Amino acid sequence: MDAIDRKLIDILQEDASLSYSVLGTRVGLSVSAVNDRVRKLRDQGIIKSYQIAVDPHAIGRALTAMVWLRTDPAKGNKKLVKSLIKADEVLECHHMTGRFDFL
Repeated sequence: MDAIDRKLIDILQEDASLSYSVLGTRVGLSVSAVNDRVRKLRDQGIIKSYQIAVDPHAIGRALTAMVWLRTDPAKGNKKLVKSLIKADEVLECHHMTGRFDFL
């Protein structure tokens, strides 16, 4: 990985939606050269995915809460896990050890 690859990564981290043409202009390379470099960065596992940031207010989710749950291991957690998976409001659920069982 060279300085141009690092610059491409920096630019993509700021705005992954930019076209290869725009990226090329910013780093001084042709579209095909940018395409080759980005493909190699993906193939090497350096670029793992492209993500978006959503404004929760714009989609009607103005509240984010982290909820700690403690369960009774004797009763099992299958029913709880199934209901959490089905709930549209739940974005993530982590099974943990320690004082609480789920976050």
